[in-house]
Amino acid sequence: MAKRIVVIGAGIAGLATGVALQQRGHDVTLVEQRTDTSSGAGISIWPNALAALDELSLGDAVREAGGGVTAGAVRWRDGTWLRHPSPQRIVKALGEPLVVIRRSALTAVLTGALADGSLRTGVSAEALVPMGDGVRVRLSDSATLHADAVVGADGTHSMVARHLNGPLKNRYVGYTAWRGVADCAIDPDVAGEVLGPAVEFGHVPLGTDRTYWFATERTSEGGRAPGGELAYLRSRFDGWAEPIPRVLAA
Repeated sequence: MAKRIVVIGAGIAGLATGVALQQRGHDVTLVEQRTDTSSGAGISIWPNALAALDELSLGDAVREAGGGVTAGAVRWRDGTWLRHPSPQRIVKALGEPLVVIRRSALTAVLTGALADGSLRTGVSAEALVPMGDGVRVRLSDSATLHADAVVGADGTHSMVARHLNGPLKNRYVGYTAWRGVADCAIDPDVAGEVLGPAVEFGHVPLGTDRTYWFATERTSEGGRAPGGELAYLRSRFDGWAEPIPRVLAA
């Protein structure tokens, strides 16, 4: 029997959940407070996630929109190999490469699989009111949705989680991360991570001509680089093994 289901949050989890529920015949409405859901850099989709996307008949579209990584190396900051796996290590272990894809491309694939008119952007869920026959969802535009069930996929500051569990505190985990996409290619043989004391840098091919990169550093909460974040990273990783300086220069 079809149910009326409201999914709060239309990030990757919310979109995938909405698609899956609609494919099972349910009447699903997704609510997302952002109007632009294409933000973000890249994301690695491992074979178990690709198998889940295959269940939604979306796996091939994601594979075609991204680039494959078959090994996963680890080096020290001077280029010394800490782990130099065989070129097909991931394929041999897991059956296929992991796929690195722009988050905007992944969300486009998922959004395109939704029923027309089921995604409402620019509006947030303000309150949940349990009723005898389901849940009433009050939205920021004063509209009200009635549902048999509500799925919370609304992220770090989740209203749904706070409705269920009461006040939740954010806890800084001790490190800051930067992410980006560079208009340059790297050798797939070095795709993976490069380590230093309390800091690391990762880079993987994003198709044939771009690189998804990230950096993390153990540092105090809330810091800002006076000269800009990119300038700080170029200085912080100056002298590290290529292609890191070249990626940041791009």
